[in-house]
Amino acid sequence: MQGRVVKVRDLSPAQLDAWDELGRDAVEPNPLFEPGCLVPAARFLPNGSEIYLAIAEEDGKFFGCFPLERARRGRDRMPLTLIEHVLVTETTQVRRNRYDLTPLVRSERAAETMGSLLQAVHDCRIPRAPKLLRFEALCAGGPVESSLRHAARTLHIPLYVAESWTRPVAFRREDGGYSLGSEARRKEVKEIHRKQRRLGELLGGEVSLVHRSADPGAIDELFRLERSGYKFATGVATESWIGEPEWFRATCDEFRSRGRLVVYTLESGGTTAAILVMFRGGDRLLGVQRAYDEQFKNFSPGNQLDLAFFDPFHRMAGVQMQDSCAGASNEKLVRLFDESRPVITVVAAVGGRRYGVLLTSFGFLRDRLQTRARLVRLMAKYPWVDRLVRSLAAQPERPPAVSS
Repeated sequence: MQGRVVKVRDLSPAQLDAWDELGRDAVEPNPLFEPGCLVPAARFLPNGSEIYLAIAEEDGKFFGCFPLERARRGRDRMPLTLIEHVLVTETTQVRRNRYDLTPLVRSERAAETMGSLLQAVHDCRIPRAPKLLRFEALCAGGPVESSLRHAARTLHIPLYVAESWTRPVAFRREDGGYSLGSEARRKEVKEIHRKQRRLGELLGGEVSLVHRSADPGAIDELFRLERSGYKFATGVATESWIGEPEWFRATCDEFRSRGRLVVYTLESGGTTAAILVMFRGGDRLLGVQRAYDEQFKNFSPGNQLDLAFFDPFHRMAGVQMQDSCAGASNEKLVRLFDESRPVITVVAAVGGRRYGVLLTSFGFLRDRLQTRARLVRLMAKYPWVDRLVRSLAAQPERPPAVSS
């Protein structure tokens, strides 16, 4: 098996077909790393000419791949650790949002595939040899992470987990229904239903869920809702970024043509209050965009839509999981969704032994400092923690010396 790194713009039609086939057969499906998403990104986004693809292939068949570009500072990128600022670092985050950035890997020969990918990044010069490789927002605990760790051990490449968090997800139930579960969830659902009735009274009609996957105008509705609220005011809306509206439209058109675009809106009296856009990959749905009309903020239309969508989700044939792509800080979604999914950002020292020593030393020091900082915050917040730490740190009194 051979590994190499090429520009996405330079891929041939045959290579795009092989890449597309890999996306269908990946052990952990990820539509955001398929050609339907990354080819438009390379075409429309300002950094398109700098987006590369690491490929592991044999006889024209792709066994694994992930995109990469030079890690940099910017409001559209996640903050890098100090050592990544100092050393030449490549990252798999080639677009603004994180969502799911798990590499595409076939189930067969997964560890060998990941080894070929790591070796390809080590050997490439784009334009300088990378010293570190940052796997951003990698789903933890799955076969892809397992293959990465196995390949890193085999090649003696140190790995450092720079960040970890969880995302709310929902799994399809066999009985096709939504479980109220805990008392907190029951209270949340009851409050959402109350707000839904009030919103219907305000708009003069029953609030309903509308399926608009086949409607290209739904994307215009998404942009309109983003302009109405905090996303546009804070500069995080799709239209706030050069090339992103064109990229998103082209990606949605591609997935719509394949029946893999899922769009639902919450409407009443001819007014759209919220919208949810998802891409389907294998047996899972990935929530990539959501927006609501700011004038209805007090009615929580976004949460109304999330709750209403559970019914069609549990009836979708072949779909087993819905990934919200939200963070654990979104308390309402945490209460609404059934489970959580661990996500990590991993840094690999692909540049050689000395960079592995630097990464390992940095990781040890950073973890110690973060642990100490968290302890200091806990001591300041909770007096009993402060008393406990001080008691454990206190030195026992020495017994008096016995004179002979």
